[in-house]
Amino acid sequence: MSQGQIPEALRGFLDRMGHFRAARGADGPPRPAAEDVPRSGCRMGALFEEHTYANEAGSRRYKLYVPSGYNGQALPLVVMLHGCTQSPDDFAAGTRMNDLAEQQTFLVAYPAQAQSANVSKCWNWFSTGDHSAIRASPR
Repeated sequence: MSQGQIPEALRGFLDRMGHFRAARGADGPPRPAAEDVPRSGCRMGALFEEHTYANEAGSRRYKLYVPSGYNGQALPLVVMLHGCTQSPDDFAAGTRMNDLAEQQTFLVAYPAQAQSANVSKCWNWFSTGDHSAIRASPR
């Protein structure tokens, strides 16, 4: 997907997540790097990529599922937060969200909570100090 085909707010988010720094063809979909080789459960042509998001607060790993039907068009993005003691891979396998993404053609992001942030790898949704509002600019 080219940067010009998506809304500005989503483009900014994907830029921050490193999506547009991924290896890609000139105007086409992402091209698999060595670590992007599809795992079992991925359809031919689909990608389940590992990335890292970093800012002044730290960094987090995340997995991004790109369905085989992706051919450069703008797609919805669903963000899935795993449960305690889980990983993005566990959560993807248990929810089968990647299968639904194949059927409905959307992207799925699976952020990974670090054990250093929570000993059980839980997302700290219950801690009001960890809440913040994300504001998108109008189109």
